[in-house]
Amino acid sequence: HAGATRSGGHLFCQLMNPSVGYPISFWLLPRRDDAAHYQARIDALARRFNTPVFAPHVTIGVSSMRPGAAGATPDLSGLQQSLVTLGAALAPLELPAQAIATGASRFQCVFVTLPTEPVVRLAQRLSGPVSACTDAPLIATAQAHLSLVYADLDAAARHALAASLSPPPPAIRFDRIAIVTPGVGRTDFTDPARWQAGEAVALTGVP
Repeated sequence: HAGATRSGGHLFCQLMNPSVGYPISFWLLPRRDDAAHYQARIDALARRFNTPVFAPHVTIGVSSMRPGAAGATPDLSGLQQSLVTLGAALAPLELPAQAIATGASRFQCVFVTLPTEPVVRLAQRLSGPVSACTDAPLIATAQAHLSLVYADLDAAARHALAASLSPPPPAIRFDRIAIVTPGVGRTDFTDPARWQAGEAVALTGVP
């Protein structure tokens, strides 16, 4: 297997067209105490800008499946079981939080940058089980990051916001992965309020 494909742009934009199938995202989730820290930051910014609340995460990559009958959400049970098996072989990750940065899209408004290569290596480990259960190769992230707010701000406002935020803790510890779908009746990830995460799978392997 050739492994995960590296994305050259924002991952969700790769699968916005329903003709490619039902998009599926794979998230790396922080350990619960780290998640609580970032959830508080996300919640505060969502209140400030009246924007969606979402769970802190790093997107590992995206793939797609054919929808079920009448456009229903496809059966993800086989994929979930593959992740459970893989989770037993994968060790938790600790990634240095490099900086608070800004991007050009709503979904990369202001975020914490992280080293990308460890996340790409994780995507490569996922690519075999994912490809066996889906209809498209896994597209790996091009820039590992943990978003703090999804907002349509102009460049000046983004930079001002990033500069005003306190620096992140030195590292983020990740110990779970999860499958995330657009939600019932959705064929793209444009509405964060509708996203649905499957049961998180613990990474319990030995480093």
